[in-house]
Amino acid sequence: MEIIAGVIIVKNHKVLMVKESKKECYGKFAFPAGHVENGENIIDAAKRELLEETGYKADLTKLFPYH
Repeated sequence: MEIIAGVIIVKNHKVLMVKESKKECYGKFAFPAGHVENGENIIDAAKRELLEETGYKADLTKLFPYH
């Protein structure tokens, strides 16, 4: 099973999104997200993806599970 970690950042009533650069979704907007690597927990993966895609660091305050 593939696990994806994403981040929703809201500040001053604005939501941070990134513009995709992958061929299959080029130019579309999305939340910073990506694959959880082997041995990595979902919180660390979400923080890593946020840093890699935006250059921002953040403390995560909530976890929204997907069922």
